[in-house]
Amino acid sequence: MLDDDNNPIFNSGSEVHGTYCAGIIAGDGTGGRFTGVAPDAKLMFIRADDEIGGGDDVSMMAAIQWIYDMKERWQSAFQMPKVISMSMSSKFSHQPPYAEWRKLLKINYDLGITHCNSIGNQGLKPYSGGCNGEQAYDYPIPYNIATPGNVPSAWLHYDQVPPLDCFYTYDTHINSVIGVGCVGKMDDWGSSSLGPAAWEDINGELYQPQSGEIIYECQQDQFLYGDYRYNRQYIWNISACYGEDPDGYYLNPLIKPDVMAPHGVTTLTLYSQYTGLDAFTGSSAATPHVAGTVGLMLSANPNLTMEQISKIIQTTAKELGEPGKDNKYGAGRIDAYKAVLLALAYANKSTVSNATWHNGARHVIWNDLLTHEVFTSGGEII
Repeated sequence: MLDDDNNPIFNSGSEVHGTYCAGIIAGDGTGGRFTGVAPDAKLMFIRADDEIGGGDDVSMMAAIQWIYDMKERWQSAFQMPKVISMSMSSKFSHQPPYAEWRKLLKINYDLGITHCNSIGNQGLKPYSGGCNGEQAYDYPIPYNIATPGNVPSAWLHYDQVPPLDCFYTYDTHINSVIGVGCVGKMDDWGSSSLGPAAWEDINGELYQPQSGEIIYECQQDQFLYGDYRYNRQYIWNISACYGEDPDGYYLNPLIKPDVMAPHGVTTLTLYSQYTGLDAFTGSSAATPHVAGTVGLMLSANPNLTMEQISKIIQTTAKELGEPGKDNKYGAGRIDAYKAVLLALAYANKSTVSNATWHNGARHVIWNDLLTHEVFTSGGEII
């Protein structure tokens, strides 16, 4: 019972956001009309805010840290999750600790936990509000994507301009996060936040790159990485590392979101005392679809690496928007069926007829003629 009673209606003032997400991931169809993406999945519930939905970076980070603490305390007796679904985020206007988020979720990467995170719903206001709540531009690109949805994924898409080693100080430019935006039933954009994202220090004036307009003058010296750069004002001259380029700058913002998933969905766990079943919208509703899909992929092939999970879910997505991965739709809307087929193919046990061998390598060829090489000629999974 969600409120520890026999009444299916939530108590007044209770926050039910996480319960909605749980229904999307693992609802078992008990209501007779709807089921979750992965109905046999086992869920671990960790509270990251209070009963009315109040939370901050500290409480969200503490919820994730709890997993690490339990593993350290109980060792093999504690069953680690394979996937985290987090439909919470911290917006730019709150000046979140970006670098701390990225460092924390690198632990997820080291432990093999895929982290699915909403990117926010600020896509219609990329230049509105204020960095301190008073000025203009609360959600400026490249910080329209909320953190930690702006943290890199475990696999960099083919369209991503790679980072330069001489710019960043940490040990990797990849991480555990799949940043999720939302689309409607007809794959129409759901106003989720827009990329690209950037990982560079802000110190002084940030410019709107198209017009050159100064959009704010906040101090935010906490990115520390410098591997994904967007603003010319703060790009280092790279001649000392890689030779002179025409402008003396290297721009490679991080393409975000990673993928899109449905929103506006109905689950039995989303119940209104006025209308009964109700709809759950935004990138918060989209994120558990991705987490459930990752669960299905791991059920089909438990040996998938994080890089393979990220690659499969992006390369099997339905193309939306501009060709390739773009900063509105990412790699496209997820396709759970194709993702599971490719996960099976990675395990060399696909049962579909279009998983074939060609020139000594195993391929899966979709109806749209996209070809995915799964094995090299030596049989090594790629």
